[in-house]
Amino acid sequence: MSQPNNPAGRLLQVLREAERDYDRLKGMKSLDAWSQLLCVPNHQRRRLINTIFLTYELPQEIERSVRASTASDPDRYLVWVKQFNIYLRSVSFESKFEANHSGLVDPSSLALLNFCDELLATNPEPVVDHDALLKLLDGIEGCVRDIQQSDLPHHVRLYLLRLLDLVADSIAEYRVIGIRAVAYCTDSVYGLHKREQGTWEQAKTTEIGDRVWDIMGKYATVVAVVESAARLGAFVQKFLPA
Repeated sequence: MSQPNNPAGRLLQVLREAERDYDRLKGMKSLDAWSQLLCVPNHQRRRLINTIFLTYELPQEIERSVRASTASDPDRYLVWVKQFNIYLRSVSFESKFEANHSGLVDPSSLALLNFCDELLATNPEPVVDHDALLKLLDGIEGCVRDIQQSDLPHHVRLYLLRLLDLVADSIAEYRVIGIRAVAYCTDSVYGLHKREQGTWEQAKTTEIGDRVWDIMGKYATVVAVVESAARLGAFVQKFLPA
């Protein structure tokens, strides 16, 4: 499947999956259904709820993008926005998915959203391979468990956990906000490295540190379309095992 290259395409991708799997999702609690649609495990509650709320903000982002485009009559692209906001902002995570979300997968709503996608795709954002990013998550979870159980100094553990947290957040958020999630992560990681160079020196000599740098190197390779990712990859590569 091609990667969506604009906010309308990203929302449409999520809602097309909801449409396809609606018979299975409709009886679930909203939180459980969103967990599956956004590829964020339910036990990662902070990350899941944050990514859901980023999804809820997409109609406003789409509206801004359409109004900033060359469309001669932007209002005709946006007649769905007000109703979508009503659906999204009336959600209870404990309610059944169908109680609040059935209107989101209405064929006429999806057709209007597709209309916006076609418009915004004429000025595409850079994209990365999200499936390749998702494959990093198992390794990240394993590293997090091992770091938490390790006897590393407390500040080193916090440093490594923060690196992995930034990467995992960006993988979840990429599905919703696109390349901005990657830019936020790579800039934050680079800034953390600059602020904590002493901790970096301690962490890079450990076996767990090697595993973290390996994950960071793979992440930087996948997201290399972002300028700051090249900078991230350059300094991570210095400390990868030969």
